Amino acid sequence: MSIYYEGHRHGVGESTVRRTIDPRNDVINHSPNGFEWGYGGSGPAQLALALSCDALDGDVRRARRVYQDLKWRLVSRWDQDHWMVTRDELLAVIEDIEREQRIEHVIPPTEDLDD
Repeated sequence: MSIYYEGHRHGVGESTVRRTIDPRNDVINHSPNGFEWGYGGSGPAQLALALSCDALDGDVRRARRVYQDLKWRLVSRWDQDHWMVTRDELLAVIEDIEREQRIEHVIPPTEDLDD
């Protein structure tokens, strides 16, 4: 059975995320008021962190490294009213982010290559 996450907006300031996940305010407290999506603020950052921690089976170190990129790639782009993503989709994006982060640390910026 595939694990999926889903969010619905019910009105101003009211939203529900299906599949109960810990917001992980103990790791980083971006948004004590809960999750948001569809833009790049603190609520979407909290959702990206929570999704990362959950999808990575509680691996906080990995989640902390990828969640901001996950926010910009997925969470900030989701429709304001409704979104849905599977755990497998999240893991694929996280793996892409980690691959790109490894490349960025191995290959110096082009301006450093000039003689």
